[in-house]
Amino acid sequence: MSLTYVHAPARNISIARNACLETAKGEWIAFIDDDEVASEGWLQHHYDTAIRKDLDLAFGPVISVYPDNAPGWIRDIDLHSISVGDRRPILTGHTSNAFFKRTHAAIEALRFDEARGRSGGEDTQFFHQCFLNGAKIDETKDAVVFEPVHQNRLSLGWLVKNKFRSGITYGKVVVYNSGFARNFAKFGASIVKVAYLLLLSGLTIGSKSTSRRHYVRSVFHSGIIAAFFSVKEAEYYGALEPSSPK
Repeated sequence: MSLTYVHAPARNISIARNACLETAKGEWIAFIDDDEVASEGWLQHHYDTAIRKDLDLAFGPVISVYPDNAPGWIRDIDLHSISVGDRRPILTGHTSNAFFKRTHAAIEALRFDEARGRSGGEDTQFFHQCFLNGAKIDETKDAVVFEPVHQNRLSLGWLVKNKFRSGITYGKVVVYNSGFARNFAKFGASIVKVAYLLLLSGLTIGSKSTSRRHYVRSVFHSGIIAAFFSVKEAEYYGALEPSSPK
């Protein structure tokens, strides 16, 4: 098997991802993060499922591997792991574990937005456009990858920053894509969700895990509210000094 290494030195994650798209020659493309470990048969599971279900795009679960000193509540809520879940249709996904048909008409011309190359969310936008273009999307549950959770992510503060930024991106890309009246209604619905989740967080204060799960979910929806006002996402990629990625 021959490998091609592509050097993309610009401090922009979208440029690196697009370099892969430009260089790839095969019918299918798989994305995985550089710190992840694929399970045995990962790629074969993706391919077999795509062929069996006639899929154009599939996402696999990302299972977090916590260090021994990880707080118990962090392990319990496990918000570092990623799954597209059981909701259908799947509106978007992530490059942490993705498999798609590069040559499909709904995908071939797409590229990752370089304007999001320092804030992240370029994959949310890319895969949502795949959905809008008519790509058939599902989950490959057996195509699992494992990702270590680094020490700087073992805190409520990191989860809050990460989910708020994710909420802004999701709001801009997926939620607010209608006329003003419908977007305003969605904005109002997000306010209700935040209030409800904060109430649940307060009512379950006796359980750190449950309370903080509700609180972090409220932060995500707060990000969606912020997106209504076009609040800019924080930049995580391309910094000269290490920052909190993703």
